[in-house]
Amino acid sequence: MRKLLYSTGQILLGVVWLALLAGDAWAQDRRVTGRVATFTDNQPVPGATVQVKGAPTGTTTDANGNFAVATRPGSNTLVVSSIGYKTIEVSVGNQTTVNVTLQEDAASLSEVVVTGYSTQQKK
Repeated sequence: MRKLLYSTGQILLGVVWLALLAGDAWAQDRRVTGRVATFTDNQPVPGATVQVKGAPTGTTTDANGNFAVATRPGSNTLVVSSIGYKTIEVSVGNQTTVNVTLQEDAASLSEVVVTGYSTQQKK
C-alpha cells in the first residue's frame, strides 16, 4: 500500500489558505482621483492632505490641486485637510473621480503669530 503524503487536515488547511489568498487578490485597490479647490473662488489648494479614513498614509495635492489615492473596497470616505481650511470628510461611494471644495477657517490662522525665530500665542 502507498502512504499518503498529506493528511486530510493539511489538505483542508491548504484549500482554505488558497481561498483566502484568492479572495484578497480579488479585492483590488481602486484608484480615486480628483481636485481640491477653494470654496469661494475655485482656486486649487496645493499641498492639501488627502487620506482614506482609517488608513495610516495618504497623499498630497500637486500645484494644481490634483490628487490620486488608492482605496480598498469598503473604504468609502476620504479625509481632506489643509492649513487654513476646515477638515472635511467626503463619501466616495462607487466614484473614481471626486472633486472637493474646502472652506477657509480664519479662526485657526489667527491663533499663532510668528515673530522672528520664536512663536507667541495671540492675546
